[in-house]
Order: sequence, then structure tokens, then C-alpha cells
Amino acid sequence: MKYELTKTEWDFVNDYLRSRGLPIDYYVTFGDVFLKTRFSEVRSRSEISTEALSTEIYPGIRLGLPLIMAKMVCEADAEAIVAIEREGGLGIPPQMLDLKERLKMLEKIGRTESAYISNPLTIGPEKTLSEAKQLMEKYGIYSLVVVNEEKRPVGILSTRDWRYETDDSKLVEELMGGRRRPYTAPKKVSFEEAAKILRKHRIEKLPLVDKKGKLVGMLTAHGLFYKHHHPLAVKDEKGRFLKVGSVGVGRRFSAEHLKEVEAQARKGIRLLLIDTARAFSVNAKDAIEAIKQRFPKLPLMVGNVDCPEGAKALFEWGADIVKVGIGPGEACRTREIGVGMPQISAVACCAARPCSARM
Repeated sequence: MKYELTKTEWDFVNDYLRSRGLPIDYYVTFGDVFLKTRFSEVRSRSEISTEALSTEIYPGIRLGLPLIMAKMVCEADAEAIVAIEREGGLGIPPQMLDLKERLKMLEKIGRTESAYISNPLTIGPEKTLSEAKQLMEKYGIYSLVVVNEEKRPVGILSTRDWRYETDDSKLVEELMGGRRRPYTAPKKVSFEEAAKILRKHRIEKLPLVDKKGKLVGMLTAHGLFYKHHHPLAVKDEKGRFLKVGSVGVGRRFSAEHLKEVEAQARKGIRLLLIDTARAFSVNAKDAIEAIKQRFPKLPLMVGNVDCPEGAKALFEWGADIVKVGIGPGEACRTREIGVGMPQISAVACCAARPCSARM
């Protein structure tokens, strides 16, 4: 039958199950197994290093903790995604959401507690505090770069400038504190040099300018020194929370689906989830091939599958990461009606590979 494993491949799977202390003649999930307690010399859980739990899911993408948030609309909003990535896990905007909503979430995730902001939000000095508050509330931020008509930075409207102001009709130029001309740096300044400037002048925001003095980006002290407070945080090379896109497959993977991927790629996603309840299917195959052809360098996470045949097929079709699990969620009834392999066995079977590859 198409995509069946060979006897040798099944031997690999069974060998892997045995190496993990799992049965090969029946499958188990979490409630079917236990961890035997042994004598411990650890006096406090705070002594346990989390470094051993860190895992690289793709070259250059490392999770501080092996946790991925459920992609449920009721759970995975921008705030929740930032919260889990702050602690080392990964969050993904659900593909069931309208594309515009997903793009807004990606924008917000990329701006939250970021070291580098490629297009910082700005406001003119002639605008009112009321207008500034509306803009900040929309994106969930607390400060703005003040620019003149030539887009040159002339100040920073920070939290301490407006937090206790009761007159929303006041102009931004009346409120922005400190020097009227903020400290700036060239757009190609290194993180190390930027950190020196921030420390020297005890400032929180460093606008980046081009040769004409126009604003082209910004670095933040909070983002640059983020690892001091949140060492497990999942961030990219520019100090931004990792942005992951998502797309479904529909009855047929179409040009409209590709447009969704293109729109999210423009937002700077580092990874794309191809999300379908059953990825061991022709729909997922079509989606992987189409996206790989259009975006060959974009890493693909594809799911879900629950068997080694499915995992093997997805990798052969071009998936970089395979998401395992059909119906194991607390609120899902799929497993209750006998569909899907129990989760511990499913993960182990899909992770199995030749012994030589495990050395």
C-alpha cells in the first residue's frame, strides 16, 4: 500500500520504542504510564537547570522550553503568544482566524518588548496627547518617536511624559521630555555599540537614522538587555519575539492560500505552520510542494500526524518540522471515538529513526 513502512523501517520503530521503555504490541498515552521515583540529592527545584530542556527545532530556531501553545482561537492571542515565548515556548496565530487578524497579531508580536523595530511608530509634535494615546493603545505600546515633517526624530514621547497628564488636549511637543533632539545612531549600528550608547546616556530608546537624518528604525534598552531578565525567551537575531505564520489547506490548496503565505512572509515570519487536522493527506502534500516552490527558504512545520508513515511522508514531501498528535487535547473528543494513536506512542513512533542516525 502507498506510503506503508518497510519491514526494516518497522524494525527501526520497534527498536526505538524498546529503547524508550515503551511497549510495541499496544500503544500508550500519558495516563497509561508513570515515572518511578528515585532518591534525589536535589534540595530545591530552583537548583535544576532548564538548559537540558532547550531544543533546536530548526537550525537557528531554539526553544528554551519544549512547549508549543495550542493553536486555538480562544487561547492563542498576541498577548498569550508573547507570554509563552517570553518563558521559552512557542506560540502560533491560529490559521482559523481571518488573515487580517493574523497579520495584526504578527505586527503586535514583532513590536512587543523588541530590541530592534524596523518601522517604529511615530507621531508629529503638533498632534495631541489624545491622538498619541489612540495610536499607542492600538498597538499595545507606551511610547512614540516624535518626528518632524522631514521624518527626522525631534524627541521621544515616553511613559513618564504622559502617564500622569490629565489634559488630553495638550500637544506632544509640550509633553515630550528630556532633550528636544534625542540621541540617535546610524542604521547599521551593532547591538554592542548601541548598548554602550544606551548605558552611557541612560536612555531607553535609540532612534536609528540614515545619512540624511531620517528615521529608519529603533533599538530599545528593554529589548537589548532582555536576556538578563528572561534568559529563556525565544527571540530572533534582531531581538524580536519569534513570528510564526499559519495557513490551512482547504479542500484544495489554492492561489488564495499562497497569497496568505505571501502576506505573512512580508511581516517577517521565521517559520510557517501548515495546519490541518490530518496532514497525512494529498491536501497537505499539495500545500508543502506549492509553498516550497514559492518560498524555498521558509521553514515549514506541518501537522498533525499520529503515525510513523505520516511523519515519513511529510518529511519526504518537504516538511522541516512535523507536528504530532491527533485528538490528544483535553477538550478534543477525537480520541474518545477511537481515532488517532495514543500520544506517547505516537510521538515515539514518529521520532524513530535508524540506530546509526541516533549515534
